[in-house]
Amino acid sequence: MHYISHLFGKTVLFMTAASIIVYYEKFDIREMGGLQTYMPSVGAAAVLGWMALSGVLTLSLLAEFYLFLGLVDAILPSYPLWVFIGLAIGLATIFILTGYYGFWTLKQVFYGQPRSSYQKVNVDPKLVVPLYVLGLAAIILLFPPASTYLVHSILTGISVIMG
Repeated sequence: MHYISHLFGKTVLFMTAASIIVYYEKFDIREMGGLQTYMPSVGAAAVLGWMALSGVLTLSLLAEFYLFLGLVDAILPSYPLWVFIGLAIGLATIFILTGYYGFWTLKQVFYGQPRSSYQKVNVDPKLVVPLYVLGLAAIILLFPPASTYLVHSILTGISVIMG
């Protein structure tokens, strides 16, 4: 589950980086800023991608919860309570820092003052539609009726292809 949620998020973020490179030929984050004004569809997709990585209302939220339950199951019966509390605080801190640095990076790239001269571009739908499909899939998979149906459909498709 964690692997799948990261797959969605990282794919979206790599594709948003590719769109910036394709349309503006920028590789350095220090040269970017304010791109939300010039390519809003890509900026919104980047937010969806980072949500999928940081566990904000996506499948990753559930995956991180299960990781925490695994920690409880492994640590709590074997070690004193203070060890568990220390690890839980450390894990919560890591989750918060992960979300923070990602959203800080999005702020640097897509919001704030532009650091270069940009022209507004019409991003090709072939580039944008997959970003939204993957980003929204990470959100839909959080909710059981849709996720169970989607996973069942995927497994059925794989079994038909594999014979």
